[in-house]
Amino acid sequence: MKLGFKFLKRRSFWTHTAVAVIAVLVFGVVELLPAALGNRFLPALAASFGLHGIDADIRKLGINGAELSRTRLNFDGKRSVSINSVKLEYRLPLWPFERGITVKSAEISGFRINAVEKDGKLVIPGIPEEWLTGQKKKRTASSGAAPMFKIQRVVLRDCLIRIEREDGILEIPFAVRFNMPEESSSPMRLRAEVKFFGDNLEISAWWQRDSGEFETALNGRVRSANYLRLAPQLRGKFSGVGEFSGNLRGVYKPGMKLPEKLDGLLTFQRFRFAAAGVQCGTEPDQPLTLKINGYDFALDGLTLTKPFHAGFEQIAGTAVYENDKVTIPHNLNLRIAAATNPQLKLAQDITLALAGIFDWDAQRKTSSISGRCTSSVLAVAKIRTDDALLTYDGILKDGLPAANFHLTIPSATLVETGLKTGNIRLNGRWPRVADRPEIGKLKIDDVVFRDYRIDGLAWDILFEDGKVLMNGTVDQKILPEVVCTNNLSVSLGSAPVAEAAIKLVLPENTAPFSLHRFNKKLPELLFSGGIELNGLWQWQSGKQQCAAKLMLRNGRLDGEEMEIHAEGIDADIDVSLIPEVGTPPLQHFGCRKFAFKALIFEDIAARFQLEHGKEFLLEEFSSRWCGGNIFTQSLRFNPEVSETKAVIYCNDIKLAELLAQTGIAKAEGGGKLHGKLPLRFGPAGISFDAGFLYSAPGETRNIKLSGLQKKLQDIPPETAQFAQLDLAYEALKDFDYEWIKLDFASSGEYLNINSQFNGRPKNPLPFEFDQKRGGFVRSEQQTARFQGIKLDLNSSFPLNTLVDLNKKFKNLFKRGAQ
Repeated sequence: MKLGFKFLKRRSFWTHTAVAVIAVLVFGVVELLPAALGNRFLPALAASFGLHGIDADIRKLGINGAELSRTRLNFDGKRSVSINSVKLEYRLPLWPFERGITVKSAEISGFRINAVEKDGKLVIPGIPEEWLTGQKKKRTASSGAAPMFKIQRVVLRDCLIRIEREDGILEIPFAVRFNMPEESSSPMRLRAEVKFFGDNLEISAWWQRDSGEFETALNGRVRSANYLRLAPQLRGKFSGVGEFSGNLRGVYKPGMKLPEKLDGLLTFQRFRFAAAGVQCGTEPDQPLTLKINGYDFALDGLTLTKPFHAGFEQIAGTAVYENDKVTIPHNLNLRIAAATNPQLKLAQDITLALAGIFDWDAQRKTSSISGRCTSSVLAVAKIRTDDALLTYDGILKDGLPAANFHLTIPSATLVETGLKTGNIRLNGRWPRVADRPEIGKLKIDDVVFRDYRIDGLAWDILFEDGKVLMNGTVDQKILPEVVCTNNLSVSLGSAPVAEAAIKLVLPENTAPFSLHRFNKKLPELLFSGGIELNGLWQWQSGKQQCAAKLMLRNGRLDGEEMEIHAEGIDADIDVSLIPEVGTPPLQHFGCRKFAFKALIFEDIAARFQLEHGKEFLLEEFSSRWCGGNIFTQSLRFNPEVSETKAVIYCNDIKLAELLAQTGIAKAEGGGKLHGKLPLRFGPAGISFDAGFLYSAPGETRNIKLSGLQKKLQDIPPETAQFAQLDLAYEALKDFDYEWIKLDFASSGEYLNINSQFNGRPKNPLPFEFDQKRGGFVRSEQQTARFQGIKLDLNSSFPLNTLVDLNKKFKNLFKRGAQ
């Protein structure tokens, strides 16, 4: 009994001792272990990820799990990442046999990243820039201070990237699910979803670690209109939409630089992209596909829809990776079909073939591209060219691009006008060499236009002050004295502006040259004089203007065959060509002397205006003729009106000079004529309606005509006509007239002039009256004195030369307008 009692006493002791020990352990686990784990676990976790620290409210922290809320990640003393709640399931290591902590599951809700956009770069306050660029590894704690983590499952819910911009705040929600089983025989899986401005991107992937096999699937939708708030300057300039799905399979094992056995297909059920008047897309019910086989790729189904329709028959290439260098040879074939582009007026289909190579050197961070593009014979609208060749190369190093290209076209023809060129060469480079603005050259050989040739055109292409400049010269031997320069400038600012100017100068002392040399349609006329032509074309904001100024000084024109002579020709003409052809009022043309056969006009002055691209308004016209003045009132010529009538008013025309210039007779004496001559401008040229000139009434003057007898040579002497003309001619050798009237009228290509003289011969005439003939006949024995007589003379003046000249110029201009 004593022994049993003692034993019971001793058993109670051990029981109490065990209870006390258990109580101490429970107290340690409940009270001390969370604090111990918190003091070690969170700093170790922060050190593992290179953080300065983690601030969190620990709602639960135990041996196999933890719950945190209001978590903040500290980067250099700044808190840029916040998390609403974190739920962890983990397995602590069996120390000292294990040191790693296995995180079975990490469920994170409300993950928030705050970023700021500055100067076009994305900055997360507190995170060093080298972290984002990958230039420096994150800080890690010493092996003794930080345990290794093995994560098997990560779930991100209700996560957000918040970016502060000058124009507002941008928020990008996303969700991620990532499974990494501890057993290598089980595949790792990833599933993510990103929503952005109404668009959606879903990604799912798995990777079998034993075999290295993996597969990635994509499904998404993108609309450019959702993102224009990020770049409001692109509104109206850029648009696009795409809906796609696809997958990619392959093999990747640790130690491989690149995955192998790639096989994938990305399909765009809907695709459209448009910018700067160019639009690409797909044909109805035909998707756009990107196929990947190994490192070969091919893009099928892409179509150019604006500004014309063209199909990409081939877009393919191969990616090669070797020695940290990526090389991608690629090919592109484009066909522009005549049948689907009636607006281009193609005579046949056009094909473009491009073959190029793209290189990327990862160590040097340098990329380069080179290639060549060839085209078939180009026949578009009225232009035809031979096969064209474009070669190019470029490099991007240290963020600075450099490129060169060379375009060669063997020949070009503007079919209907007869304009032909020889070899066309365009060379360019970018950027320009330091202190040298030249960036390229353009040369065109052997330009032939109708019947004359220009040996060559050349331009130096420059870049200065944000403008592309082209300074050109003309090499020609038709008129070696002519100096021709042309310039083109294009401003590349936010509001592009283009200007082109041409200047042609012919010195006054140039030797006379034939206009017939320029075109066989022009008459044989010799020209000399000073010419300066300035032209200017401007384009801005989709609108264009074009104007020219012609100055002619001391011009001279001689046509021996046509009996035309002009001297002292001067002109100042400003003409607008675009948006419509026209001139300001009172454009000037003058000529000191113009002679056509025996007609001589002096001090010709004209003021005119071209309106609405078709109407010619002759505002003023005056000239000296036969010692007097002629002028017209304003005239309007419209090509839609078949005929235009005008009246030439004549004052103080000297009778003697008029009779001599019109070929009626040589004359001496005084007297002046006045009157008007109606004209008609029609399809056949210039014609005269019935008009007249008359002398001042009440004055008696004397006129002496000579050289009239030769007009009788072709008339039989025995006829009454001969007798009448013989009397008139004899009387007009010395005739006192009371009045004279000249009637003018056209008949075909001749100007008929009927001259009426009313008065009396100053001296008796050697004529007598013949009863048999019933009129006066010449007599050697008798004379007759006439107290009053009316004489008529008919003559004609050939206008066929003017008519022929008019036809030649009309044919020339008609051909040029075609």
